[in-house]
Amino acid sequence: MRRLATDMRQQQIAKGRGKRRSLRLEDIPGITAEQIDKLAAIGIADLEGVLETGRTKEEREELSRRSGVPLDEILELVKLADLTRIVDIKGVRVRLLYEAGVDTVEKVSTYDPEGLREKLIEVNADRQILKRDPTLVETKYWITQAKALQQIVEY
Repeated sequence: MRRLATDMRQQQIAKGRGKRRSLRLEDIPGITAEQIDKLAAIGIADLEGVLETGRTKEEREELSRRSGVPLDEILELVKLADLTRIVDIKGVRVRLLYEAGVDTVEKVSTYDPEGLREKLIEVNADRQILKRDPTLVETKYWITQAKALQQIVEY
């Protein structure tokens, strides 16, 4: 009975994966109100909008010019947006990955689960981004997801 309940729960979780709305800019720690306001003024309110308008260097330069947000900050926002394509990576988790230097989907895909987890635990101990360190199951899943994603951002 317990096994059946576990299987049913895992099926429900699997159905919901990848079906979430785009994260709003204010959902990501470290994104400033000034950045949010400048991007909102040109019609960008979420990470999906950042990703759609900043995939190439030329697009990021244009986005920086139009919004008034410096190019290096636009690149950071694009990297954060790209990382959120990994299922289960949300606000604080995406910030932890970015702060750990694992700032692209491609970088996530190159790690072994234990190595990624250790790196994240080390950074989290120093910066206190998450209340709970990522589990090995989570890092395995993130790496699997990252390997399955198509590269859509040109760096």
